[in-house]
Amino acid sequence: MKALRNQLSYEEVLDLSQKITENVVSHYDFGKAENLLVYMHYGNEARTDGIIGYGLMMKKRVFVPRVQGDRMDFYAIHDLKECAPGYMGIPEPPLDAAPFVFKEEQKEEVLMILPGLAFDERGKRLGYGGGFYDRFLKEHKLCTKMGIGFEFQCVEKVPGNEQDIDVDMIVTEKRKGEYL
Repeated sequence: MKALRNQLSYEEVLDLSQKITENVVSHYDFGKAENLLVYMHYGNEARTDGIIGYGLMMKKRVFVPRVQGDRMDFYAIHDLKECAPGYMGIPEPPLDAAPFVFKEEQKEEVLMILPGLAFDERGKRLGYGGGFYDRFLKEHKLCTKMGIGFEFQCVEKVPGNEQDIDVDMIVTEKRKGEYL
C-alpha cells in the first residue's frame, strides 16, 4: 500500500487531498466538533494542512500529535508554522504547546482525524506498526474517529488484532464519511 501511495505524483496528492479536505470540512461531525485532533501529513499521505487551516479559521481548538518515546499525545497549535520536524521527520507542535485534556462531557465535541495505510468496510485501520494511535485511543475511547486516505486505500479486509481501535467512518476523495 505504501508503494502504491508513493506512485502518486505531488500534483495527484494535492488534487486528491483537496477533495478529501472538502469532504471532511463539510461533514456534520467536523461542523459540531470544537476540538480537532488531526495528524500531520508526511510523504504521500492525504494532506491535512487544508483541514487544519480550515479548523483554525473556524476558531476550533486544533491539536496535533507529538511523539515522546512510545507515547503520542496531542498539543494545541494556532498556526501550522509553529510546527517543526520531530519523530521520523514528521512536523510536531512546539514543546511549550498546551496539551489536549480529554473531558467526558466533551466527548461529542472531539473529532480525531487518523491516518492509515489501509481501511476496510468494517472500520479496521492498518497503521504503520507503532501502535501510537491505538494506545492513545484506549485512553480516549469516546471521541469520534474519522479515518482519511485515498480511495485505493480502502480494501475488503485489513489484518488486525484485539489491540486495534476501529474508526467510526472513512473519508476519501469519493467517500463522504458515512458511519460504519
